[in-house]
Amino acid sequence: MGAGCCRADNAGYPVEIPQPEASLPPGLEILYKNNTESVQQATDLAARSFAGTQTADPPAEFDWLLSDVPDRSDSSQQSERVHRMSATMAFCMHYSFVLGRRGLVLVARSGAWGSDSVVPSGAESPKIIGVTTLCFYPNKWSPSVDGMCTPMKAAMSAGASKWSKTQNQFLNSKRMGALEKAMQKLHKKYASGPHIYIWVVAVDPEAQGQGVGSKMMRAVSAIADALKLTCYLECDSGKNEDVYRRFGYATVGKEDVTVEKGARDGTQEMFPGGMCAMRREPGPRE
Repeated sequence: MGAGCCRADNAGYPVEIPQPEASLPPGLEILYKNNTESVQQATDLAARSFAGTQTADPPAEFDWLLSDVPDRSDSSQQSERVHRMSATMAFCMHYSFVLGRRGLVLVARSGAWGSDSVVPSGAESPKIIGVTTLCFYPNKWSPSVDGMCTPMKAAMSAGASKWSKTQNQFLNSKRMGALEKAMQKLHKKYASGPHIYIWVVAVDPEAQGQGVGSKMMRAVSAIADALKLTCYLECDSGKNEDVYRRFGYATVGKEDVTVEKGARDGTQEMFPGGMCAMRREPGPRE
């Protein structure tokens, strides 16, 4: 039998961040679902980050998913890449919202104003330049632990009724299905116990290389250490794998991403390099 729709531990949002060990540094803040303008801004940023630009590469697995619109220098193809990714990023963000106290979305803002500063009266808030979505599993994880209705609720909250044909095709493509299957196999094998699942880490392409991602990752590590929880994520086995190693993550497993193209001839298509499962154990870090 599948898990029920309602979960008693989902009441309230966000998860309580321990103080003072894991207090957020200046420039980072919690994103709330009812702040619709900022949620849209964060969604747009994440979509641009994962779609890539002419000068900023996206995660390799998403470049593979978007290989039918490969020219990031062509404005129409680039617009379509971002359009498809916006539905995906909205779903991930609203999934964390739907989890209640077991979900958290953090954003980084530009400018000199931090969490301990006062924004001048009448001034606009600094724009969002980074976002990360977290799912907390303080007891255990399994494919059904969130309840079978959570993905549906997240999709509807993210505006699925208005998604375009190409957005729906992208989300339901064979390649996306193969990627999700590989990630779920890794998750089940390497993080079935208590942990924090880091689902999205995105930085505005124009702000990459300025330490935004590092600030968000250090904040997540501080939260995990205060809660004594392992951090877990999946990424491509390439540049991003090397990046996360710098924050104390270790590769614990790899999985091929295979698309069955034809039942008659048995042909297959694979994402080069596959996906990695990475863990960071809780504890003091320098």
